[in-house]
Amino acid sequence: VKAIISNRLHVMSRYTRQVVSRVYREERLKSSEAGKRILRNGKRLITRSEAIMDEVSQQKLETLLQHNASMQVIYEFSQRLQALWNEKTASHEKILQSLRQWCEDAEATGIEALEDFAQTLRSYSLQAA
Repeated sequence: VKAIISNRLHVMSRYTRQVVSRVYREERLKSSEAGKRILRNGKRLITRSEAIMDEVSQQKLETLLQHNASMQVIYEFSQRLQALWNEKTASHEKILQSLRQWCEDAEATGIEALEDFAQTLRSYSLQAA
């Protein structure tokens, strides 16, 4: 757990590369022209903090999430993972429990990239244990 907690920037960077980029590519390949327009800048919007988004970007993100279920799922999992890092009062055991639950939920999504990433996180957890 300590390895994951102290390397959270690395973990989120890997999440972007292994999950967001992969799902974004897959969704663009199977989308219609209208879907591709909605997906435009989607990868950037998914990984950007809402706190620094302007109103137009927030609206584009909302539209993207409403029209693409896979992008909505990976966005929600990204937010949940970020919330783990932001939990100031949680013990290491609580964080580990939350991380295990996150992995279980990710593996149940049916999104291969997310399932693979959950396996990667589990391997970090096992090494840290």
